[in-house]
Amino acid sequence: MTGRRISVVVPFHNNVDLLGACLVSIAAQTHVDLDVVMVDDGSTDAAPEVARAQAQADPRFRLITIASSGPG
Repeated sequence: MTGRRISVVVPFHNNVDLLGACLVSIAAQTHVDLDVVMVDDGSTDAAPEVARAQAQADPRFRLITIASSGPG
């Protein structure tokens, strides 16, 4: 599938224990034109920091934060 953009949406809420491995797995994909949108739905754990670090390290990743009180 060359020449096509693939977008991946990663919603998360208070799951820091799983998020890092998820993002590493996505980052390891070999597709060139990859767009990863990480959506924080009001996490109160360290998950937003993990996502923020990934977005700073890899331009294919971006973080959107929603001020909410739970997964949705």
